[in-house]
Amino acid sequence: MSAYIFLQVRRHVYFWITTQLCYYADERTRIYNVGDSALFSDMKLIAELYRPNVALVPVGGQPELTGGFAHLAPREAALCVQWVGPEVVIPTHFDPKGAEANEFTTLVGALAPTVKPVVLEPGKALTYNPQKY
Repeated sequence: MSAYIFLQVRRHVYFWITTQLCYYADERTRIYNVGDSALFSDMKLIAELYRPNVALVPVGGQPELTGGFAHLAPREAALCVQWVGPEVVIPTHFDPKGAEANEFTTLVGALAPTVKPVVLEPGKALTYNPQKY
């Protein structure tokens, strides 16, 4: 199951790989959807160029739940968060009955202590307010 984030895109949408994109929801809200990706060093460049406030990062996931794909292991996903440095990170693609999301949030606390992990229950949404974070 995936977490959902609802947004209205008013500005630009930048594509750099077919499965990744950065939404400019407004002047102060930039959302990086890592999509179905592996960890790669250009994530540091994406962070420098686009400075996302919110990141959606795929964490684990069993192939039978994700259409045959495995995603970033919790440590790789936390390293992605450290490199990108958003204010808020939302794990996606994890098994809500598994331990991957909890392991991920623990690792984010160790590798990127200024980032707030938000684990959403299936079907729930987050309203992001840049002044709050």
